[in-house]
Amino acid sequence: MFNYNFKILASAIFFKYMGISLYTVAAMMLVLDLTHNPFYSGVALFAVSLPACFGFLIAPLVSRLNYKKTLIICECIKFIFLTVIICLSLINYNSVVLVIIMMFTIALLSQFTYPIESTLIPIILEKDNIIKGNSIINTIRESLRIVFLGVAGLTVSEIGPTFTFIITAFGFMITSLLYCLFRNININLAEAEERFKLKQITVNYTKDIKEALGYVRNSIIPYIVIGATLANFFAGGMLAALPDFSLTKGGEQFYGYYMMSEAVGMLIGSLISPQFKKIPFGIICISASLLAGVFWISTSFLPSFVSVFMYGTGFMFLAFINIMIFSSIQQQVSVEMVGRIMALISSFASISLPIGSLLGGYIATSIGSQYSIIFGGVGMIIFSMMWTFNLKLRKLPNIEKIKFISN
Repeated sequence: MFNYNFKILASAIFFKYMGISLYTVAAMMLVLDLTHNPFYSGVALFAVSLPACFGFLIAPLVSRLNYKKTLIICECIKFIFLTVIICLSLINYNSVVLVIIMMFTIALLSQFTYPIESTLIPIILEKDNIIKGNSIINTIRESLRIVFLGVAGLTVSEIGPTFTFIITAFGFMITSLLYCLFRNININLAEAEERFKLKQITVNYTKDIKEALGYVRNSIIPYIVIGATLANFFAGGMLAALPDFSLTKGGEQFYGYYMMSEAVGMLIGSLISPQFKKIPFGIICISASLLAGVFWISTSFLPSFVSVFMYGTGFMFLAFINIMIFSSIQQQVSVEMVGRIMALISSFASISLPIGSLLGGYIATSIGSQYSIIFGGVGMIIFSMMWTFNLKLRKLPNIEKIKFISN
């Protein structure tokens, strides 16, 4: 049913996400270990989050590239960066600046590889197998994220960030070698180059943005953009302080537990959210954001493992909101505008997260990481209050009846 190229892609993603999951925890903990200052955790999260702000600009450019070569080169660069950090660490030359630069570079390269991996599915699979293929790839990603985030904290605490990087580098190397085995996966590059000349990209992008802004001007979508931006801003503040906060709850391994709890919560929330589609959309957003805020605030006060559970449960409620919002837009917005509206919301939300991470790091340094976690919870309660006091938002019906755009 699945051909040679799909098996190569699935195998490569397995090794890649095994490494990335371990690296995510090890890199943040290494920054904290080198500086003993949670503000630099905020700077590191800022560096990791910033490339996502440019994703909407990178995606059109990716279509001009040779897919196979781009995937191989990106994974090789990741391997080289990690190897340099490992070698410097082994000779006791540790630089937080170099680590943060590495984190930024790896995050930036992911903005190139992720769209290509997604684009390859319809290229290498028959139409009847595309949905099942996407499901398999997403299952591999999420399953590995949950499993390896859970063990990453223990791995870092037992063998240290440097040796954890060696495992990650091995994953990147294997991924690069697997990508070398792809056969005939590129589209007609001559046609792609003609369609995506820089001048044409600029003209098309400006036109798309103007049309998207005009389309949503008299709708409730601007409220959703504001809400998503605020939620990401406060979440960024909370995530920046999480490495330092985890140390107060029991050690480095707890950072992995918190990250795993977040992943599990998001997965559960995504799976069960369709069961609530008959409930009014306004009530869901108000209730879920309020509960997420309360659970995150309680995270800062409760004992270690209970705190981990509360943290993940808060993200389960956040997943409710995400799924409902994006499902509603997919159902109610015209097909040709869905991608542009999604990009609009994602762009604003992406910009606010790195800014929030800097503030969260500053709060953690000034008065304690516990207050950065409270900061994130308070943000979700503010989100809930915004919807509560806006009659139009509070009265929104369920997603099958909601009207985003005024005709």
